[in-house]
Amino acid sequence: MRSEIQHILRWPIQALDAVWQIAIATRTLRAALIAMAGLAFLAAWIPQMPAEIAREPAAAARWTATQMADSEGMGLAASALGLSQIYFGLAWRSLGAVLFVLLAVRLAAPRQAGATTTLVRARQATLAGGLLVLMGLWISGQAAWQEKGTLLQTGRSVSLVHQPDLSLQIASIQPLRVRMTRADGQEAIVAPASPWRGAWRGMRVVDRGFVPSVTVRATPALTATAGSVLLQPLGSEQRMPELTLEFAASQIESGFVVPEQGIVFRLVSFERAPDGPTGQPALLVQTFEAGESEPGFSEFITQDTTIPVRGVEYRFEIDQAARIDVIYDPGAPIVLAG
Repeated sequence: MRSEIQHILRWPIQALDAVWQIAIATRTLRAALIAMAGLAFLAAWIPQMPAEIAREPAAAARWTATQMADSEGMGLAASALGLSQIYFGLAWRSLGAVLFVLLAVRLAAPRQAGATTTLVRARQATLAGGLLVLMGLWISGQAAWQEKGTLLQTGRSVSLVHQPDLSLQIASIQPLRVRMTRADGQEAIVAPASPWRGAWRGMRVVDRGFVPSVTVRATPALTATAGSVLLQPLGSEQRMPELTLEFAASQIESGFVVPEQGIVFRLVSFERAPDGPTGQPALLVQTFEAGESEPGFSEFITQDTTIPVRGVEYRFEIDQAARIDVIYDPGAPIVLAG
């Protein structure tokens, strides 16, 4: 009877031993690393959809159509297979968990015969570093977010999508300082000097430079045209009473439509006006009536200007906007420690 019980218990022990041997085998670790490297290669080759866009089907469809414009079939296939969200997919997370277990097992494995103390410590340090990297990457995948290209103008507050109760303002231009204020009144002034400096409550601010900008407001000047005059940016269906346009470089073109008047405004940024001094950016403002190819108004402006057009006064306020990235990545310090 005792021999039968021992025979029965032998199978689970043998199975666990087989699993242990597979876990500590170098080829198993190598296979997991190759699989993760392959997924990382695909992620570098195929555009990856941001998590905030993936949450909304309509936004995800527009993103896929834009990113995969040259190959609609590849875009549909990538979306169907989950290749446009590799870092948030089950395969990547599962491989990360498997790799974590493999490294932990190898770290706990008995010391090999003939191995020196220095070699053992180096091996343990390497495995521990790998565990920290995986742990940090997992934390980043769960909690990290970033908002790139956030534009700040003097005297205006901007809220973040990921932190609606947080407002950002420019505290000073030269050097750039950003005031971050929470809804409960807590605030701090952050100096974004580099990607690894300028942090508050885990949020880092990265300075991406200044770009010219102009804010446009429309005010009816005549009683007959009383009412709100809405402005519609080119390429957008949204209408608003106040519009801010940014220009990333010289001779960048932008504009807006005034549907109530059937007028199109064309704006082009220049480093200077044709007869203006060097170092004074200028903005070419042109208006076009519906169906007309010649502008009804065309003039360079270098300062705040009001332009009357058919009973409506358009106020152009020239400014510069600071372009920043706001990054929250709680796993980054752990990855660096590894």
